[in-house]
Amino acid sequence: MDISSAGLQHLFNMHTKEWDHHLCDILDIPAEKLPPLFESSTVIGTVTPEAARETDLAPGIAVVAGGV
Repeated sequence: MDISSAGLQHLFNMHTKEWDHHLCDILDIPAEKLPPLFESSTVIGTVTPEAARETDLAPGIAVVAGGV
């Protein structure tokens, strides 16, 4: 998840740029269930052949983290 989107979830610590484990503990939310965090424009993978068939995108295109 892009960190700009993570800030909307209210479990994100803007100072450390990580999930707030203290809040997760208080709310009994396992932090390991939250998605990994990435800076905007970080390449996080590529389009798989299966995803390419389903979306008509070319396989191997970069998948980039981005906020809303």
